[in-house]
Amino acid sequence: MVEHINEQGDPNFNVGGIKRDMPPELQLEQLASYMHATYEDGPNYLALLPDRITHAAMLMLGTAVDHALPATKWAEGVQVEPHALGVVFRPSEPNGRWAVSLWDGPANAKEMLWRPDVAAAAELSGTTILDVDSVADAAKAVELVGAEVVWALGDVALPQADRYIVTFPTTQPSVDGLIQVRASSNLEGTEYHADGFISTPAEIRRRVKDAADAL
Repeated sequence: MVEHINEQGDPNFNVGGIKRDMPPELQLEQLASYMHATYEDGPNYLALLPDRITHAAMLMLGTAVDHALPATKWAEGVQVEPHALGVVFRPSEPNGRWAVSLWDGPANAKEMLWRPDVAAAAELSGTTILDVDSVADAAKAVELVGAEVVWALGDVALPQADRYIVTFPTTQPSVDGLIQVRASSNLEGTEYHADGFISTPAEIRRRVKDAADAL
């Protein structure tokens, strides 16, 4: 049986989604179809993406599903502290371990798209995370805080560390650790259903929870 995709413009389109369980890949297809049809790319696209994903998921996948993003669900107890190299996310029950996270994306997107996930992972894991403002400072940050783990988003130069988490690379990383890849990327690693940075809230939570488990 072929699943019907709930798309705008379709005479059978249902606001609030279709009341049935769909596999993750079809949920993504439905969500991404709305996002691509509704929002144009621009300088604020990535910064606005989390709020737009939540809104689109409620519209397309239904209000009965949990659409909470990781920061909303898990990061309430985190203390956010300014640092000379970036921002420190200190969990409510720190375990003494440190990690360094890095992404060379736009500053506004870093604040709205990336750092909320870092905060959630810090609280889930108990690991204190220094997210650097500049990837050029990553090696200095690792040495300064004694980080065991480096968590990178995308293709960035990785400093020396004991273990790595690499999320959504476009080329195969040659490091030990958790490699989080898009299901369509043909790369080796743990697969997640994603269209660029678009994923369902449930899939984003799964990805961040996996990263927290690896910290």
